[in-house]
Amino acid sequence: MSEPVRPDIVTDEHLAFLDDLRTSGVTNMFGAGAYLEAEFGLERKEARGILSYWMKSFEQRGCPKGTGEFTFREARTELNIGYLRRKRTKRTRRGIV
Repeated sequence: MSEPVRPDIVTDEHLAFLDDLRTSGVTNMFGAGAYLEAEFGLERKEARGILSYWMKSFEQRGCPKGTGEFTFREARTELNIGYLRRKRTKRTRRGIV
């Protein structure tokens, strides 16, 4: 399998952040895009592109364990509450209670 092409937007800091997030166990990595958006002020499409590259390159990068530079316990509740509010709002707009 060939190594994926690294998009210009992806930085080493993004990859370290995702490695630490994975190690923390705070979220399933398929939901990590929201954490990237919150931490780096990214648009959803940008965050998904970074996450996609991280997933595709994970094995080639040696399955890193994380640096410990980022912590997630404090931000977890705030982010999850924001997510639930967005989800609830979308349901309300569609008429689903």
